Amino acid sequence: MSKKDKKQQSLFDFPALKKHSSVASSYSLVIVIEDEDKVEQTDVKFERQDDSSVTCPVCSTKLGLISLDLRVRHVEQCLTGSHEQKPHSTEPESNSEKPKSPDISVKKPLGQVQVHRAKYVNSVSEARKKRRIVVSETAEDSTEKIRELLPSSKKYEIPELKVLRFYASPSQEYCVSVDAFNYKPHELIRQYFLSHFHSDHYGGITKRWSLERTIDSKIIYCSSITARLLTIRFNIDPKFIFDMENDKRYIVQCYTDGDIEHGGKLSEDTLPGLYVTLIDANHCPGAVIFLFESVPFRGEPTFYLHCGDFRINATMLNHPLLTQFHLNGSRKLAKVYLDTTYMNPSYNFPKQEQVCSSIANLVSDIVENKEMTKDSFGKSLQSRITQFLSSSAPRKKKKCLVLVGTYLIGKERIAMSILKQLGGCPIYVSNINSRGDKLDIVKAFQHEYLDSVLTDDPLGNSDHPVVVHLVPMKIVGTLKELTSYFNFNKYHDSFERCVGLRPTGWTFQNGSKDNSETPENTPESSVGPTQDTIQLLKTSQSFTSQDILRQNPYTAKKYAKFDPSTYRVLSLPYSEHLSFRELCYFVVFLRIGQVIPTVNTHNPESAKRMADIIASWEELRRQLSSNKNTDINAPALSLAVSLSDF
Repeated sequence: MSKKDKKQQSLFDFPALKKHSSVASSYSLVIVIEDEDKVEQTDVKFERQDDSSVTCPVCSTKLGLISLDLRVRHVEQCLTGSHEQKPHSTEPESNSEKPKSPDISVKKPLGQVQVHRAKYVNSVSEARKKRRIVVSETAEDSTEKIRELLPSSKKYEIPELKVLRFYASPSQEYCVSVDAFNYKPHELIRQYFLSHFHSDHYGGITKRWSLERTIDSKIIYCSSITARLLTIRFNIDPKFIFDMENDKRYIVQCYTDGDIEHGGKLSEDTLPGLYVTLIDANHCPGAVIFLFESVPFRGEPTFYLHCGDFRINATMLNHPLLTQFHLNGSRKLAKVYLDTTYMNPSYNFPKQEQVCSSIANLVSDIVENKEMTKDSFGKSLQSRITQFLSSSAPRKKKKCLVLVGTYLIGKERIAMSILKQLGGCPIYVSNINSRGDKLDIVKAFQHEYLDSVLTDDPLGNSDHPVVVHLVPMKIVGTLKELTSYFNFNKYHDSFERCVGLRPTGWTFQNGSKDNSETPENTPESSVGPTQDTIQLLKTSQSFTSQDILRQNPYTAKKYAKFDPSTYRVLSLPYSEHLSFRELCYFVVFLRIGQVIPTVNTHNPESAKRMADIIASWEELRRQLSSNKNTDINAPALSLAVSLSDF
């Protein structure tokens, strides 16, 4: 046989692996025929080539003295970043001295592939060392340190929107602020309220924040969960935090005697002073709305409701503290600081409960391989070349890895709904793109059921067919990000499918917008007359598993480089802010003196549009209250817009 008839045959002849041909060239298949007239006696032998120059294409380690199989494994382990063992020579041992196999486990500078991989690979979280905040023992030293910090800190005055002014008498004013930590100290404010632990609200807080303000003994007022998060993330000394329980009334300022010891105390008194009660905001863990009650020296109490970020539901609307402000109630909210994130008729998405139930049902259908999911996800699953390289028998894979996109906190309710639907499947908290405290933050919620299903094993420490990972929102943002997370962690060895859930109200296709748009740059939507508002209130959304799939269709272009039967990213119309319909309901059916928008107020056009919408809602409220229009004040309206819709 001539040399030109000889053909190299190896794993790297496959097209997908030709780019690693430098490794493949280290072995060739040589067919030696002992007798050309007797082909049946042909022997096939492998002869070692002079391949001392062969190196790993990822880490550049020399691989010339090890077998082809071990070279393949080494390259695969480099690509996935997991060297389980040192390659060794498969040549029979002999007494003669021979060169030792190179130790390819020696650490080398990370290559481009490994640097990229490091962005996606989960690692064991290490316990963070708790740092103590040390305050100088002498007042003089402490004052000097604070003076050094103040000039390098905040530059802007607290905007009026974040200042709440109360009056003990016409001439005596008392001020507090809400979510205003990114500004210079205010000469009249000593009490800073934090609605929840999202960066656009706690922005400006650092471990120095309280030290910068110890001259005036300024304190952060918040919920118990938020207080724990402040300690975990910023190492804030607890003495600078006054944490409060929900649904309990606290006095935080006495108008007659001045400051309250330790920042505040539980009280049912009616003495002149400022009182506050926290109500669950149905937003992220620890989020609250503040009901402020200012009792003056003379006259009736004044009530302000600061909502921070929230989403109303039946529980909140039926709260004993809020029913007194219903249209038929006895009291009035002088001011409401309203979360206007979705102040546009285009954003009218389903209830949280519907979305959570629908996605839980869909994941259950995937596990059971029902026809609906077969048609949507495909019936075949790709096999990987690495499965054929393994000498051990393949282990049984779990049905599905579910990735739930989250912020630092928030969106956990989706994961919880899946866990309950599937009978408590394990949940793993990914630590990528975090400071190593993500798991501590989740445990700070002190949620009994969630704590019972948390696991430190990303593959799940049970036989349950589904494992849920809480991951950064970026991981479920695109198929490329999702597949990088799935493949670099080698989860393809343990799971048949990977489904990413991207929860956001921006994606709902009932007048949907591109994800990059915000209410302030969406097209103007005209606000209809009173009858259109009534029709909006009467219209209730429904949402099912089919709706999820319908809003996330398979397209050949989108999945050109990805297997749709293995990988899917599903956008969910799940939001922790009010929809436009819920905003309308909240303003129309509560007795409110002044509605103050807190989102998108910096744009004059957006502010004008929101003011016009609010004015139309207030006009409808006046008509309902005064019985001027019998058509819209019919009992049918109250029945159509019942609390069960929320």
